[in-house]
Amino acid sequence: MATIYPNGTPLPTFATDGHETDNTVSVASFNLLAPLYIRPVDQRTGEVQPFASFEWISEEDSDRILGGHVRLPKLLKRMQDCESDFICVQELQLEVVAENDDVVESPSDCGFDVSDCNEHILDGTKKSRFSLPQWITPLTDGYGVILPNPEEMEKMAERNRRVLLADAAITNAIFYKLEKWKPVSQKSDGMSTSRKQSKDSRIPYHNTTNCVLQSFISLEVTISNRNSTGDIGGYEPVAVASIHLDAKSEEKRVQQLQRCLERSIALSDSPFAPPLIIAGDYNCEFFPGSCVHAFLQNDESKQEEKANAANNNSLHIADDNHISGHHSAKLEMQDRIRECSRALRLSRNTLPSKEQLQSWNNLHASVTSFVYEHCWKLDRVKTGCTRVAYDHGDETIDDDLESVDQPTDIPSKNHDKCNSGESSPGKHERRTMLQWHLDHILYTSHSLMPLGKWSTLEDDEYSSERGLPNDRVPTDHLPIAALFKRQPHPRLDGKARVILIESLQKLEERQKNDMQILLTELDRQRAEIDQQQKLNEEASSDRSQTHENIRQRKKKKTGPPPPEIIQHIRTSRSRIKMMKEAQRVERENFVNRKCWLERLELQHFLGATSKQWINIL
Repeated sequence: MATIYPNGTPLPTFATDGHETDNTVSVASFNLLAPLYIRPVDQRTGEVQPFASFEWISEEDSDRILGGHVRLPKLLKRMQDCESDFICVQELQLEVVAENDDVVESPSDCGFDVSDCNEHILDGTKKSRFSLPQWITPLTDGYGVILPNPEEMEKMAERNRRVLLADAAITNAIFYKLEKWKPVSQKSDGMSTSRKQSKDSRIPYHNTTNCVLQSFISLEVTISNRNSTGDIGGYEPVAVASIHLDAKSEEKRVQQLQRCLERSIALSDSPFAPPLIIAGDYNCEFFPGSCVHAFLQNDESKQEEKANAANNNSLHIADDNHISGHHSAKLEMQDRIRECSRALRLSRNTLPSKEQLQSWNNLHASVTSFVYEHCWKLDRVKTGCTRVAYDHGDETIDDDLESVDQPTDIPSKNHDKCNSGESSPGKHERRTMLQWHLDHILYTSHSLMPLGKWSTLEDDEYSSERGLPNDRVPTDHLPIAALFKRQPHPRLDGKARVILIESLQKLEERQKNDMQILLTELDRQRAEIDQQQKLNEEASSDRSQTHENIRQRKKKKTGPPPPEIIQHIRTSRSRIKMMKEAQRVERENFVNRKCWLERLELQHFLGATSKQWINIL
């Protein structure tokens, strides 16, 4: 179980046995609250969005809490004090650099003189007109930074010009300790496999403003660390992603997270996917029943059960004797309904329609299938709530009703705060301060083990009562951090791998022979039909040998085939289709009987997912 440390304190660089180790990696995540996003007027609505209004902060306190000259130095100090190997940030507002290298005024006053930043790494070669803001540049004394390419930042700036009338690029970024880590370039040849790599099995990647992904290697790694398999043991490169998912659409969140996972494969420096840490603002709570929660299915028997159901294009809910964990089939469906209602922002006591729930189940099933097919093993660091604010949906509630139904195993706290002003609120009217689990750290559980983590709002009564930001916490999301121990990638022993690959090759060879036997038989039948047609024609020619009849027979050969040939073609196609389907089912059963590690080995050997191999027939 991960040790809990006070929020903001440096995480130790030692393992659970107390001995220092170079096999640990620490990651922190900060949503910085871009200055542009503080009480802006949205041009689409002509109003300030509720989530950006910070209504609990009075006019008198606004400058002291929200002013850049106060808030941003606090943020910088928190980032410097955390001393994490990697600091993933979201809502980093960049500054515009003029062509003469003088800096143009930032669209939103940060309280600092703006100047060019230290050298940093861009995902791309084109020079950007954006640079790090002056307030954060002291962090680059010990950290390098990974940013998206200029084209991506221009897209974000164009959006902000249209919606907020500000020429500002707001992006994610990864800061990494220069003394310990070095970015690894993407290899053009991809993972090494014993077969030609499948065309679609590796996804070329480029960073975007809502997902910055990079692979890093410890500076202590040398070529001598590599073993005979090309692996680098405990010093295997680590992939880190800073992510900021869509705030409104579960489907978009699924697509963004899936794309991040696909792109991480392109970073692999070995036949195995790299240890992966995805930290950031997910804009969702990862409660059971949500579609993003399906990425975390680590119970293999249940995962396989659901993946098979997804492949059959149906929602499979096992009975109580076959389902693992705390949820029965009934509770699982209740979870789905609750999370579907939340995602659709339905009014209280309104259930999703049959069509809406079916769409939700289909999306959930697609995630389950994706995780199973690509052999992902993801888990979430068990952090608590990180966002606390007034309830944007229901600003007044009845004392007898709960504002939001929470899963019983992941409670959120509600704090009451009376309306400001001289008059007291009515007996049943109050403002509700709610908490949300919005910031998360996902990781590959087979190659990383959590050793420690920061506490969250459960340990911050001051922020829980007053909301975020406040005069102690300078952003609207409480930062999170975790310490991991890297572990060797699990793999089959040599003998087991040989047996596995041989069984696959025998299956393929037998199926190939069976198909060849069928094709040979069909060719023989066709030859017999052709021979019979020829004999029939010769018999017919004996009865009439006139020049005109011979010419007519030759003309008939250019017309449709005889009925016997047409029937043979149809029969042949049907038999080939039936055999391919039987072989596809046989391959599917072959894969489904394998454990996760065996399927992973098969994927590496094939250079493709099991689904691609099954459907290649």
